[in-house]
Amino acid sequence: MGWCSACLKDALLEIPTFCEGKQGGQVVKESCSVRCWSNRSGSG
Repeated sequence: MGWCSACLKDALLEIPTFCEGKQGGQVVKESCSVRCWSNRSGSG
C-alpha cells in the first residue's frame, strides 16, 4: 500500500470519531485530509 493510500485509510477510519453527531468536520493528517458533511434535512 502506498503512502497516500495508507494516509487516506487512516483518515477515513477517524471520521466516526471526529464527525459523528456533527454537521461536518475534517480529519487532517500529515499528507492528506478528508472532509465529511451531513446532508440530513431533518424530514422523515
